Amino acid sequence: MLAEAGLRLAVVDETGREVEPVPTQEVRDNGGRRFPAHLDVFPPDQVPSHRSSHPRYDRMPARAWYHHRQMRDSFRAVRAVDIDHPTVVELGQRRWVLMCRPRRARSIRMAERRLRAAAYLVWSTGTWAAILRHREDRERAFRRSLGRSALGSAGSIRGGPDIA
Repeated sequence: MLAEAGLRLAVVDETGREVEPVPTQEVRDNGGRRFPAHLDVFPPDQVPSHRSSHPRYDRMPARAWYHHRQMRDSFRAVRAVDIDHPTVVELGQRRWVLMCRPRRARSIRMAERRLRAAAYLVWSTGTWAAILRHREDRERAFRRSLGRSALGSAGSIRGGPDIA
């Protein structure tokens, strides 16, 4: 009905940018289901500590991982940018880099190690909530400084293991 009138529905964020739909090639769990949007999904080579200490041999290897709420919030507190769920293609590219590009793989693993150490420090000291609030305030101030017109129609930012 809307198409006949030359109209369409769109979802926009608080800055006025149109929100893109979830990619169809987004990584899924072993049951073929999508991971919930509130989880930060990590590649299969980044095994959480609770799974590496208690491995499961009765299941297929995981296609991706996520952290429980408190550790997830700790990672979000120290990460410089938000990350989207990875796609199957992105995981394949990552696997290729880790296997075929030793220097790049070493730098990726070192950055991930620093991120895990910083997140664990936040988690273990119990200051993760304060740091998360600080990060949210910093993001709000940054968005205000950009203004609406500076953002344009850029898509989502795909982040790496940068530390704030």
